[in-house]
Amino acid sequence: MKHVSFSAQNFIDEKVLGELKRLRIPPSPLADDAEFFRRVHLDVTGRLPSPERVRAFLAEPLSAGKRARVIGELLASPAFVDFWTLKLADLLVISSKKMGDAGAKAYHGWLREQIAANAPFDRTVRALLTATGDTTQHGPANFFGVANDPRDLGEFVSQTFLGMRVACAR
Repeated sequence: MKHVSFSAQNFIDEKVLGELKRLRIPPSPLADDAEFFRRVHLDVTGRLPSPERVRAFLAEPLSAGKRARVIGELLASPAFVDFWTLKLADLLVISSKKMGDAGAKAYHGWLREQIAANAPFDRTVRALLTATGDTTQHGPANFFGVANDPRDLGEFVSQTFLGMRVACAR
């Protein structure tokens, strides 16, 4: 396997490269343009790029901003908002079975607005945890409908937002 040397582009790269170095694992080589283009579309929008877009991207000359431009375009696309609303709606268990059609629609619409507006995650979570009001009118108020028991809700919150299971604390 060919050893590849990379420099950190941001604080995430620094952490990843530091951990790889600590574990004595060489970083994988950069993906070529075709592989990058396919992966970034799937990761950001959940969709494959059209053949026309692939050909246009591959025909572009190499440049420092070529990949960053594509990432920016995808993050600004309605496909990004749709895909990440779907992913977060699944994580937050938005369901018309538990919330009713009107509640689920209000909750989903509110979540989609948060993603479209690029709302900070901490502000979104704070709105969920402090929500009150009519669940058919105020989407985040539906957050509390995911569990009937305060202990179950506490477990859901800790697992969803902290990535920790606290069931053993019962």
